[in-house]
Amino acid sequence: MALLVLMGVCVAAVSNASSKTTGTTPTAAPAAAVKATPTPAPATPARNGGCSPQPCANDNYGWIVTIANVKYDAPSGNQFEKPEAGNVYVTMDVTFTNQLKAEQHANPTEFVMQDGSGIKHMTTFMTACPPWSPVNVTSGATFGPRCLAFQAAAGKPQGLVLVWTPGLFGGGYQIKLS
Repeated sequence: MALLVLMGVCVAAVSNASSKTTGTTPTAAPAAAVKATPTPAPATPARNGGCSPQPCANDNYGWIVTIANVKYDAPSGNQFEKPEAGNVYVTMDVTFTNQLKAEQHANPTEFVMQDGSGIKHMTTFMTACPPWSPVNVTSGATFGPRCLAFQAAAGKPQGLVLVWTPGLFGGGYQIKLS
């Protein structure tokens, strides 16, 4: 009931304000006098700081992943493990360094790899690249190297890009591997 009364008061106030006239017709301001003031977009700081040695990415100026030992057409380590037809395995080592004040989360599922055909592949598991569990890395700590494995188009070793999406709000960093 109170909601209905409140709605009635609001409707009456709006209609009363719009129906008030002074008996004079308002004059329009000259076009030159009307200036549109653009509303500036809120500034969002860049998230990507520098890092080395390449290939690497730096999220929030201190959460760094470095990639090493990239192997295209890597052996599976098991005669029964084979990539899908038309694909090969690609393995690499990732190392995380936390230079931020807050603890950071390192997770193998934060990565996908775009192959030379432009297809993005999720991590895969193989004997030569044992799976690892997600961890939290405290301030000042380093975690890794840890192996990541992907499938990629056979015969296209150029154009490999590792995409890292740290956390829920992290950027999608494209790290060129070849």
